[in-house]
Amino acid sequence: LIMLQRRNPKSYIIPWHMEGGAWDVIWRLADEPGAYYIKIDDDVVFIADGAIPDMIREKRRGRFLFVSANVVNHGILSAVHQEMSSIPHLEKPPLEPGRTNQGQKLGPWRYKGEVMVDPSYRIEHTFYSDCVWRRWDCAALVHEALLYRLESNSSCLFDFGIFDFHAHGYETMSDGLGRSIDWNDNFFAFQHEDFNDIDWEGVAMDDERQMSTLHPKQRGEHAGALGSAII
Repeated sequence: LIMLQRRNPKSYIIPWHMEGGAWDVIWRLADEPGAYYIKIDDDVVFIADGAIPDMIREKRRGRFLFVSANVVNHGILSAVHQEMSSIPHLEKPPLEPGRTNQGQKLGPWRYKGEVMVDPSYRIEHTFYSDCVWRRWDCAALVHEALLYRLESNSSCLFDFGIFDFHAHGYETMSDGLGRSIDWNDNFFAFQHEDFNDIDWEGVAMDDERQMSTLHPKQRGEHAGALGSAII
């Protein structure tokens, strides 16, 4: 990333210093009127062909305030993927004699069938699902599912069309500690004008909560995920 920025200093801006460590400094860089932006987390390792232009086209339709990618291993979308049978029944590789459980994390999972019927892999439809947040093997399962679908040329099964994160309202889930998030903002499209009335103090304190939940609620608009934009 640093080398890319050095070759294109006028196109890529890396803010080396953040005032007080506040998150709003990053978001304030999106200051060009009329421009479309894509927020991409630094741990993204796969972007489907056409994902970004598809997201911009959907954003330009004006249906949603923010347009998220179809994120694999996502707090909300993992349950959607399972409910749509995008995730096949895969089994951990066998644990060879003399190897620790850590060794079981290596190697591809074995295909067992098109529908996951193992009751230990039930991804609850909530942002704070135990399977998503507390178990490495659930995260591994959904990643392995994408790899299997890519290899078998069936990744289209992950495409759910469009999913409205706010179809049932705002702040419908809680972590039990006073924080509520409606979706993970790992990878999404927005415009400079979307921030005209945003609470910058709220962004500085908790940018994900502000973007995913409080700002759409304030505007009375929804955020949605685009099924074709698999990442």
